[in-house]
Formats: sequence, C-alpha cells, structure tokens
Amino acid sequence: MEITEMKTDQGIVFGVKGRIDMETAPELDKRLNAVIEAGPQIIIMDCSQLEYITSAGLHVLHKFGRRLRQARRTLVICALADYLREIFQIVELNRQLPIINSPQEAWADPALQIST
Repeated sequence: MEITEMKTDQGIVFGVKGRIDMETAPELDKRLNAVIEAGPQIIIMDCSQLEYITSAGLHVLHKFGRRLRQARRTLVICALADYLREIFQIVELNRQLPIINSPQEAWADPALQIST
C-alpha cells in the first residue's frame, strides 16, 4: 500500500494505492491518526488506485469516520471501483461515510461542508 497526501485550503486529499489488508491496515491507521491531528475539517480518501480492502481496512475507515463525525468533521471516500463500492454497500459503510465520484465533487458539495 502506498499513501499520498495533498493539502488544500479546504482539507486534505489522502490517496491510497494498492491493498488495505491485515498487514497494511495498521499503517493506514497510523497515517490517518496523523492527518486527523493536523485538524482539517474534511479528509478525502481518494481510492481511485485502491485494488483491494479487507475487513481490517473497513474497520479502520469505520473507526475514523465515527471519530471525525463526533468532532463535527468529515471523512469522504471517493473514486471507488464498482466492486469496492459494492463491498462498502454490503457492510453498510456507505451509510456512515459519504462516497462520491471525485475529490472535486466533495469540494463542490455544500452538504459535505461542515460549519463550525
């Protein structure tokens, strides 16, 4: 798994490439913790290069989505392949995290903006 971060005025785009599984989920957890501590209102996870995710990865996303919601912040998942989107729907993670098509769509969607 490779992770990239791009800071913008509106938040952070957090790109994930490869596989999120039992071996790589702890690294994702660590990196998301660091991003959350940086304090952006919106964290967008660009999954356009994500190939695979296991329950360990889904657990990390669920945990951080809940943590950010409690802090009135948002974790947005974007650019999921259809087969990954189906997994998110099966485990109902799509009910807890916004899933959209692109980072640009997140910045433009007023429903995803959180007022302080």
